[in-house]
Amino acid sequence: MDELAAFRTRAPGTPYAHPTVGHYIPLFITLGATAAHPDRSVRTTVEGYTVGFSRRSFQTAV
Repeated sequence: MDELAAFRTRAPGTPYAHPTVGHYIPLFITLGATAAHPDRSVRTTVEGYTVGFSRRSFQTAV
């Protein structure tokens, strides 16, 4: 998780692809929620492309 949190230094091109972290921060919320309950599963509920944009949604049993 530390590597993901260091995305600004590990991926210097990030500001060009994602000028704000609005779409990235929910990943940390999901990881934090699931880290508290490692025995519960996480599954992908939506995955695919729409009009050229990728999308993915996760469901947790927290």
